[in-house]
Formats: sequence, structure tokens, C-alpha cells
Amino acid sequence: MNERAWSVEAAIFDFAGEDSLLICPVMVLELFHPTVARWFKERFGAPSPPQLEAWPAIRRGEDVLVAAPTGSGKTLAAFMAAIDGLVRDGLNGSLGDELRVLYISPLKALSVDIAENLEHPIQGIFERIA
Repeated sequence: MNERAWSVEAAIFDFAGEDSLLICPVMVLELFHPTVARWFKERFGAPSPPQLEAWPAIRRGEDVLVAAPTGSGKTLAAFMAAIDGLVRDGLNGSLGDELRVLYISPLKALSVDIAENLEHPIQGIFERIA
């Protein structure tokens, strides 16, 4: 079942079904800074269905809850949007010394989430910027 529930406050996506919206991966990656998009494309090739549908809503500033199977890219969908904002602000000199992102994770998943969805992307993106 692939139901999408929409409200004024949040966009909720359920990706258990096969009939997700058809969204162009190239257009979705254009939402990101070119270096961030290049890193993602080189590392993963193309976005997963949850990423394809979540990124435009996240970029519009909507509150987004993504429900999808383990390993589908949910966490990276959130981290990529946050990392992209930090990269853009860092490159234009407006990145202040302040808390910008708060991520809450079950303790069991925290170390993997940090390594796979934060440290590796940041390292790969900075290598391409330098």
C-alpha cells in the first residue's frame, strides 16, 4: 500500500509500495550545490525513491517524515539536505558558530548513522571542494 497523507504541517511519505511518483533524478539532484550533487552521483549513481520524493519537500522547508524500509536512504535524505545547507553557507561565508542541525537516533544505530550519513559524505564533499 502506498498512501500519502498530507497536512498543512507535514508531508508524510510511505514507500512500501511499488507505485511511487515518477520524479526525474537529475532534476532532484539539481536542488543541491553542484559539488554535493556530484559527490552523491559518484557515490550512489541515482537517488532512491524516498530521496526523490523527500528532497523537494525538504528543500521547500516543509516538515517531512519518510517511512521506508531499512537501507532505502531515509537517513541520508535528511542528512544530505542539512549538509547541502552547511556547504552553501560555508562557501559563501555565512556559516556561523551555532547549532544548525539536531539529529536524534536510537543509540544502537547512532555510530553507523554518523559514519555513513555524516562523516563519509562530508569527507567526500570536502575532497571535491578542495
